[in-house]
Amino acid sequence: MLGVNTRLSKYALRLPRRDVRILSGLLTGHNTLNGHLDLLKKQSDALCPLCEDEQETSLHFLGRCSATMVRRIQHFERPF
Repeated sequence: MLGVNTRLSKYALRLPRRDVRILSGLLTGHNTLNGHLDLLKKQSDALCPLCEDEQETSLHFLGRCSATMVRRIQHFERPF
């Protein structure tokens, strides 16, 4: 089991409420991406609207989507 990173915890606690909601949604999978909305029967298609290759989940959006690869390289210095 991983330990608690107090530096990241303090950072997250200082975020505005909107950003905390987005962060917690990405971490838990309870968000407004098509994959989750499809599970809730609020969306008829779970595919990613950007690349249309896979189901749009947090993991896909942040780490696999070919349409967001340039942004990942800019922010994380890695394509995947």
